[in-house]
Amino acid sequence: MLRIGDFSRMAQVTIVALRHYDQMGLLKPVKIDSETGYRYYSVAQLPRLNRILFLKDLGFNLEQIGRLLDDNLPVEQMVGMLKLKQAEVEQQVALEQARLSQIEARLHLIQNENQLPSYEVLIKKVEPLRVLSIRDTIDAYGDVAQLWRELKAYMRHHGFGWVYPNLAIWQEIEYREQDIGVEAGVPFAGAIPANERIKTVVLPGLEMVASVIHQGDYNGLTQAYEVLMKWNELNGYRVSGAIRELYHNYDRVNPQNNITEIQLSVAKI
Repeated sequence: MLRIGDFSRMAQVTIVALRHYDQMGLLKPVKIDSETGYRYYSVAQLPRLNRILFLKDLGFNLEQIGRLLDDNLPVEQMVGMLKLKQAEVEQQVALEQARLSQIEARLHLIQNENQLPSYEVLIKKVEPLRVLSIRDTIDAYGDVAQLWRELKAYMRHHGFGWVYPNLAIWQEIEYREQDIGVEAGVPFAGAIPANERIKTVVLPGLEMVASVIHQGDYNGLTQAYEVLMKWNELNGYRVSGAIRELYHNYDRVNPQNNITEIQLSVAKI
């Protein structure tokens, strides 16, 4: 038999860890001296300890390891636990690979343009949103402001104030000179009668959008779109739905204070 310190050195496991494994019921000493309280282990316990360490390296917690060490655990349940851990690790690898791709894309931009990017692109999930909206076809992109004015007047008529962010959903991904399909909306949680143009709808949630924030005059939105499209290309994404613009802040006097978010629904190529 070996005292806990000797066993610790042989197995290259700390005494603290061995005591914790004892408390968890994973690896109990073969003997505890009743007078001194010294713990004694056997060389024959090394295979079980190595299995504990192996399963710990795979990412299992000690409670799960205890179940996997149970001699009465059905093989099917053990296989199920290993397959579940395999799926978790694969997901982690995919996330890290996506992070690596973003780092490579950032390096590419910095090295080719010799400057830091002016926009940060984030991938995120968008929850469903209840809005008061108008769908229409307009002749120019700026004409969406007329739809917001119509919404604002309708809300004021029914005793509601304007809230931000108001938004525009562009149905066509490609730029159009005319006949531009758009949905103009504003977040709305109240009850209001609908008419033939204005309705309360719930915008569906989006599992994955590429989002960028533009601060400043709306004329600069073109640059933000260019950054988004280049980012998609470098990171292996494609646009998979309508484009949303959210206007978080509007300052008529000082347009440099305007805050606009562009959300592109995207999917991995």
